Amino acid sequence: MDGFRNELHMLINEMGFNRIEAEMALQESRGDVNAAIGKLTSGTYAPPPYDPVGIEQTATASSNISEKNRVDEPSKLTFSNLLADLKGSHKAPVVEDKPTAPSFSNLSNDVNQIKLELPETAREMPPPYEVVDKSHKVKAWEKEANVFYFDAPSSRSSSSASPSTGAYGGGFNQFQSQSIYLKQGDRCDACYSLLETTEDVLTQNNKIYHGKCFRKKFGPKCAYCCFPLSLPDKDHDLSGRYLVYKKKDYHVECYEKYAGPRCTYCFNVIIERPNGEFCGSWIVDGSHEYHTECYQKKLHSAWRAQNS
Repeated sequence: MDGFRNELHMLINEMGFNRIEAEMALQESRGDVNAAIGKLTSGTYAPPPYDPVGIEQTATASSNISEKNRVDEPSKLTFSNLLADLKGSHKAPVVEDKPTAPSFSNLSNDVNQIKLELPETAREMPPPYEVVDKSHKVKAWEKEANVFYFDAPSSRSSSSASPSTGAYGGGFNQFQSQSIYLKQGDRCDACYSLLETTEDVLTQNNKIYHGKCFRKKFGPKCAYCCFPLSLPDKDHDLSGRYLVYKKKDYHVECYEKYAGPRCTYCFNVIIERPNGEFCGSWIVDGSHEYHTECYQKKLHSAWRAQNS
């Protein structure tokens, strides 16, 4: 029974004969596959599936198949190979050594090599955001807020600290004429805890704060989440890095998740990736926005469809 099934499988799947005709031929031939092929190719049951030229070659090739190959191992003889060997067949298997379009695998490298020209409707733009140095931003804000830092760190057990011009030189000369000192028991006007040292302690409008408390309460905040820009926050997955988009300040995390424009092709936010996946520049085509890399992929797909 297994031998009959193997022979039937070869006639149907490898040689392309009709299942019903193959079963009838094998039954009448009592399992003789060569006799069954002769019946099928002679048109006993139906018109042959191809031009019956070189039928003897087909029968000879099939007779060379050993019983071991037919039962235990899958045969390498296929119907398409037999057709290619027939004298009347003019269609040889086509193997395209050099495809019309580059392979779609590893497409980023191919796109960089091809660099298709942009259509007239598309414009390449610089990154939609501006990366700002955090330290410069904070210093500029503190100067604008008229903030004054006390002397270098010192212990409360030493003499009272006196104000100085700090890192901003003459920008805070107005405080030199005032008597602002830390006294025993002074507390931060934001968190109300004791000021043990003058380290990172500042004053603004005659009130004294920890520097961290002051920046958290009054410092620049994200336009989306309203948390301080310059302070990292582990509870909210904020790294303390930020950028400016449409003249508003955003945490990098808030820009990526909520505020930034998204690519029409891949739906990821338009931003530079450290691993080189995206360069940060983008392309505007009508009302659609794309990563430069994604737009090249889009052009490549269209070019490949037209030239393949």
